[in-house]
Amino acid sequence: WSESWRGHGGLVALAGEPGIGKTRLAARLAAEVHAEDGLVLYGRADEEGVSPYQPFVEALRHYAACRPGLADEQRLETAIQLLAGLVPELGRPPAAAVGRVGDRPHDRQRLFEAVLQLFVYAAGERRLLVIVEDLHWADAPTIRLMRELARRTAGSPVLVLATYRDVEADASGPLARALADLRRDGLLARIGLAGLDTPEAVALV
Repeated sequence: WSESWRGHGGLVALAGEPGIGKTRLAARLAAEVHAEDGLVLYGRADEEGVSPYQPFVEALRHYAACRPGLADEQRLETAIQLLAGLVPELGRPPAAAVGRVGDRPHDRQRLFEAVLQLFVYAAGERRLLVIVEDLHWADAPTIRLMRELARRTAGSPVLVLATYRDVEADASGPLARALADLRRDGLLARIGLAGLDTPEAVALV
């Protein structure tokens, strides 16, 4: 988070078994960021996978709620129209000229650009922390969007903090491949949470 203040954002992956404290740690960071007048946007993947891009849709809904008049920003007009089908709270119906965003590579890229534009715009007003919880349940499109955000927000004041259960992540699945790609490119900081060892347990007692 301190590095992101200087324009060196990126992705931090917080990994560990269920109940180890990932959510608690993310919440503590969110509280400190909020106290410093930073903007915290939150979303989580659901085990049932109820909607595409769910964590980012939730985060953008939060932003729309705390940023009245966003739909009137002319520089965001195309981005908001592209995202209005997923996030009606942005306050503008999708324009017919923009068309429906499908799942073709070109359509996905337009959607990713729109999400990126909104996050970078938000970070221009206040330093931005985006928390994505339970990434191990995310669908492939959500993981692709997260990977694109990590690549495109490095060097900007945007920090994405993602939590996931490493014991539930498929070693050959899209999440593992995306994290491996980002780690290889130097765009991922991974923090693994583990239980206490014997000296630590003794110290706690």
